[in-house]
Amino acid sequence: MSMKDKISLYKSHIHIEKKSIYDTALTPSSSWNGTWDNLHASPFELGDESIMVREIAYPLSYRHGRYTLGEILTVLAKWDESHLDHPLSGQGKKAKNLLFFDTETTGLQGGTGNTIFLLGSSFIEDDAVIVRQHLLTDPFSETALYHSFLRDTRNRTHLVTYNGKSFDWPQVKTRHTLLRDAVPVLPVLEHIDLLHAARRLWRDDLESCRLSLIEPEKLFVFRKNDVPGSMAPILYFDFLHSKDPETLSGVLLHNEIDVLSLITLYTHISKIVLETKSYASAQEQLRLARWFDALGQTMYATTLYEQLIQTDFTLRTTAQIALGFCYKKLKRWHEATALWESALQNEKLVHADVYTELSKVYEHQQRDYEKALHYALLALDTIKQRSRLLRKETKKDIQTYQKRIDRLTQRVVLVH
Repeated sequence: MSMKDKISLYKSHIHIEKKSIYDTALTPSSSWNGTWDNLHASPFELGDESIMVREIAYPLSYRHGRYTLGEILTVLAKWDESHLDHPLSGQGKKAKNLLFFDTETTGLQGGTGNTIFLLGSSFIEDDAVIVRQHLLTDPFSETALYHSFLRDTRNRTHLVTYNGKSFDWPQVKTRHTLLRDAVPVLPVLEHIDLLHAARRLWRDDLESCRLSLIEPEKLFVFRKNDVPGSMAPILYFDFLHSKDPETLSGVLLHNEIDVLSLITLYTHISKIVLETKSYASAQEQLRLARWFDALGQTMYATTLYEQLIQTDFTLRTTAQIALGFCYKKLKRWHEATALWESALQNEKLVHADVYTELSKVYEHQQRDYEKALHYALLALDTIKQRSRLLRKETKKDIQTYQKRIDRLTQRVVLVH
């Protein structure tokens, strides 16, 4: 399909309906010309360079998906109360210091050949959420683009993105480096990338963790006539040719929803972490426990696993095994072995590591060499079955298990 055909195919996507739910909170900008004014955009000029800045104000009472935008204030207050050590923690953070950020670029790959043509963000100012988008209307006006955008980073301490650590912010750094002698210094901001949190909680639930899939499934955000992100570069190049602002209306709306969804997503994941019983499904609680465990927060992970064992029968065996490993870290050996041996009733969910850990505990902690040998043999049998099932070469693993079995066999003989 030619570029012209693709543009024609998506013409129906690039019109913002006057009665769209996203227009309810719009406030007109200063007059520029009819089309730009309809898009709520006005010029920012720097010498002979000029870009357009689109600004929209939403009241904190505005609902975007599951929550009102102002719910983030409640979440930040709960982070302060919780004292949890977590990557998403809002402890000590003020709402006005958070910048929810997303870009649109001329390509999906990084590098100096990729230009950012739209820097979009949302932030809280007084009693409203401001969406501000800096649009590069002329490829030779990047200096003006970054002068304009960097005004928004003043007094910000944290950047909140979706895959921004890997893509958006490195791209900003690259373009800024090329202009560094003509623009203000790029601020050093702490970064909260919500993609990593979403993967922790939902990668097994969804086809992928793209924001476009997270929105309807988890945030209850449903887009209508949305311009796919892959079309943004094509529409931008068409705009550069036609100079018709309406060509970019769908791209602007797409980015606007993105930066609003970042607020809702941060709010929702924070509620799952802070108010697990009220907001997390059993699967989410299990993954949250694993997350805390991976962060070294063993005590909090232990509490979540213990609650799960009491409340969800379908995940009990999985939670028992995981909790056993937490007890092992806490040197609660008897409780760990009791959990693992209880989990053995559901052999389909038990892997070789469980038998191995049981063998280790009985050998080193309880000096019961017969039981240690028994579980070592079960571990070897399990690894051999897995090898046949997956057709994988596991000679090294088998040799390791065999050495343990030989050692334990000698000990049992010596005891008797």
